[in-house]
Amino acid sequence: MKAVAETLRIHPPAFVEGRQFREDTLITIKDKDQNLLWKKELRQGHSILCLTQAAGRDPILYPKPEQFNPYRFQDEDPSIAALSFLPFGGGPHTCPGQYLAWAELQTFTYRILAHFNIQTLFPEKLDQKGFFTLRATPAKVRLTSFAKD
Repeated sequence: MKAVAETLRIHPPAFVEGRQFREDTLITIKDKDQNLLWKKELRQGHSILCLTQAAGRDPILYPKPEQFNPYRFQDEDPSIAALSFLPFGGGPHTCPGQYLAWAELQTFTYRILAHFNIQTLFPEKLDQKGFFTLRATPAKVRLTSFAKD
């Protein structure tokens, strides 16, 4: 579960999420001491984006954010804000299939790692592209089954 969470932190399935305002809305952002940091009136039809990938790579919340470290999720860490981990969105617009996705990812990951050695053949460095969903650079991998005792 921790390895899957860390993978989703680094490579969320939708790394940009957006909403369009249905009515005029006053947005205010305050720090933890309630000091006003930003105030803006957004009009009906305006859009706002959340860069979920950037939130998951915030060095203040995740030291060494480019490093894969599933132990970040070892305990409930209060320094990791709830809104910094959004691989399936949040609030009323969260992905309704997230629990099925979690179960599938955990099962798939366990089965692959428990039964196969994985070797990347080409390319050596993977790149992700896309806007609302990811498209990974195609890679060739070799799965070698562990010998049965």
